[in-house]
Amino acid sequence: MITSKTRVAPVKSITLPILELLAALLLSELFVVVLESLRKVIQIDKSFLFSDSQIVLDWLKSSPSRWKIFVANRTSRIQKMTSEASWHHVKSQENPADCASRALCKRYIKNCRSSRVTGVLTSKEVDDATKIVIQTVQESQFHSEIQLLNKKHPLPNSSKLLPLGIFLDTDGIIKVGGRLKNSSLSPIQKHPILLPKSHHLTNLVIQHFHHINLHSGPQLTLCCIRQKFWIPSGRGVVGRLLSKCQTCFRFKAKSGEKLMGNLPANRLSAGRAFLNVGIDFGGPFITKPNVSRSKVKLKSYLALFICMATKAVHLEVVSDLSADAFLAAFRRFISRRGKPTNMFSDNATNFKGASLYSKEQLKLIKSVEVQNFVTQESITWHFILPTAAHIGGLWEAGIKSTKQLLIKTMKSAVLNFEELVTLVTQIEACLNSMPLTPLSNDPQDLQPLTPGHFLIGAPMASFPDVVPSQPACLKKRWNLIQHLRSQFWRRWHLEYLNQLQQRTKRNKPKRNLKVNDMVLVKEDNLPPLQWSLGRVAQVFPGDDGAVRVVDVKTQRGQFRRPITKCCLLPTED
Repeated sequence: MITSKTRVAPVKSITLPILELLAALLLSELFVVVLESLRKVIQIDKSFLFSDSQIVLDWLKSSPSRWKIFVANRTSRIQKMTSEASWHHVKSQENPADCASRALCKRYIKNCRSSRVTGVLTSKEVDDATKIVIQTVQESQFHSEIQLLNKKHPLPNSSKLLPLGIFLDTDGIIKVGGRLKNSSLSPIQKHPILLPKSHHLTNLVIQHFHHINLHSGPQLTLCCIRQKFWIPSGRGVVGRLLSKCQTCFRFKAKSGEKLMGNLPANRLSAGRAFLNVGIDFGGPFITKPNVSRSKVKLKSYLALFICMATKAVHLEVVSDLSADAFLAAFRRFISRRGKPTNMFSDNATNFKGASLYSKEQLKLIKSVEVQNFVTQESITWHFILPTAAHIGGLWEAGIKSTKQLLIKTMKSAVLNFEELVTLVTQIEACLNSMPLTPLSNDPQDLQPLTPGHFLIGAPMASFPDVVPSQPACLKKRWNLIQHLRSQFWRRWHLEYLNQLQQRTKRNKPKRNLKVNDMVLVKEDNLPPLQWSLGRVAQVFPGDDGAVRVVDVKTQRGQFRRPITKCCLLPTED
């Protein structure tokens, strides 16, 4: 026999002649492939095809136009593919293909030529079938060892199986001898069956014990396996296979990482403070009304504006998340800090698992009133990639620092609106007094650079300068201020920018995601078992060739996500 091919019958009930016709079509397709291959090595003069169905043979001898469409189409294809061959009848008892249609499994050897054995599989049948599979695998993987054991010859000194003391049992299966013969263990535990460490059967055994032990770890899985089987280098083999378990992977999935990318130009370009601004919201914070003895509790929010270049912070307390309240805070910011050119904010779109607060935030920023105001003021608003909060790390860190100072100061107290505004303004002064560069222990060194230097020429928390006894010339004073301003920006270039040169994390290049890679889409507000499976549909390489953004196709549609939210699924490769 050169080759064979079978196909499972459809679930939908079909007449037996139609099934026989489909079998003839399958034979014809296989015949074309085999004939083409054999003609490369031998000369073939005649070809013979056999079927045990007289009805099918009659269909093939007649014109297809005589039959219904289904039969006509298939008989036409068969006649075209087997024009060089002749069809003949074979009795069912003599048809070798009948064995394949009845499945030559261990149990059904009897069923092929005698009465059928029905009922539930017995444990003896399962054990007998297991022995045959193990014998076949061992014969292919340990052929030389079996020959030596049959001849009663010792294994060579270079054999890795020598320490196991292997032997052949009465069924011809290799078992481990070991040193536990006199123990009280069961015979199979004393002498477990030897399995090759790199074989599909071994993988199936490991997966079976892993599943029946409720996805236990490598240690417990290996312990259960060794009660019946012995796998050389078992700890490493089990660990590698369990690392590819799709269920276990969800609970320890690691999202993609790339080299820290180049900083955007708006963080590296000199200019006045708050020319490029990032914005974020914090809260809600519980406040009380000014009316005494009132038990009503109100919610207030925090709007943070941060300069992308100098890290200068401007904080505004907002009474609610309405467009009018935000526009009022935005106008106050512009009036006191100047009009920005670019605004940057999160893009908390309605992905599954997004918090209600995030959705309200985006709805506020994208409202018609806010966008009309931004357009009138010639301000360009940029939204970062959805779910990529790390891209907005600058304003996220600002919100975190603000909340920490606010909570530590307020503790459990409930402030009214004016008190909260006062406290937030003081926190703003503290944040704008934080050094941008490391402090020096040398008293001769210059004062560390702070965001306040770019706002008022000194840290917000610094002591006031000594007022000269005689009024200075306004022109000289102006020149002095301009000189100090230039000096601050020079120090910003020399001290602050050089500090941003190093990659403090993610400094090793890693594999890029590719199209058709299977990934797990991480969603922070959902448990791992509810994360969506997806396939990478498109990749977007950066200037350095690293892929940090991909389009992922899931059951719910196609979404653009950063690789930090995509966990590459392990494969069997």
